[in-house]
Amino acid sequence: MVSRVGQSLRVLDVRLRLLSWLWNCTMNVYQDRLIVSRRFVTDCRAHADEVRACLDTATMDQSAAAARDSEAWLHRVAVLLPLIEPIRCGGITGPIQGDRWSPEGVEAVSRLLATVWEFRSCIHLRRTPAQPALAALPLRRVDCRRCAGTKRNPPADEDDRCDWCGARGVVDFTPIIVQYGPLLAAGDACDACAPAFTSLPP
Repeated sequence: MVSRVGQSLRVLDVRLRLLSWLWNCTMNVYQDRLIVSRRFVTDCRAHADEVRACLDTATMDQSAAAARDSEAWLHRVAVLLPLIEPIRCGGITGPIQGDRWSPEGVEAVSRLLATVWEFRSCIHLRRTPAQPALAALPLRRVDCRRCAGTKRNPPADEDDRCDWCGARGVVDFTPIIVQYGPLLAAGDACDACAPAFTSLPP
């Protein structure tokens, strides 16, 4: 009985941490969101078992299936992109999986969360979050496969903007495509953001 109560309290503590992070992440400044994201990912690493206890089996199974679909999506991009745009294929970093708790993985996941948190998502993802999703960073959107096929143009006056941190006046970009769980994210990174992804193990 005591152990069950203790487990319930730990789960409640993790849920409160999640709610606190969600509340704080309404901040508009990227560097502030990055600080909170790093704290959140570090907490998840320290309380991984409690976080998993917050999820039901069906949700975990759906998320795992969506992650496999997104990884397959990434592999198809890795095959096609060198044929279509050879200059952009160097930024495909691969999935952040077994290394997500390494220092490099924590930094990459934190930057990914800090970037996409303010994005709009399509109605299908809001209804069913556990499905493959594409984060088109120049558009500041996260869409399901169906909506990702809709043609949208990024703002014309933002060709000097880093898609990850929003810094302006950038001249040299590194194209980055990375997959984490069900999410596939693609965008051009400035010199400050790119190393967080290019330093990931292949």
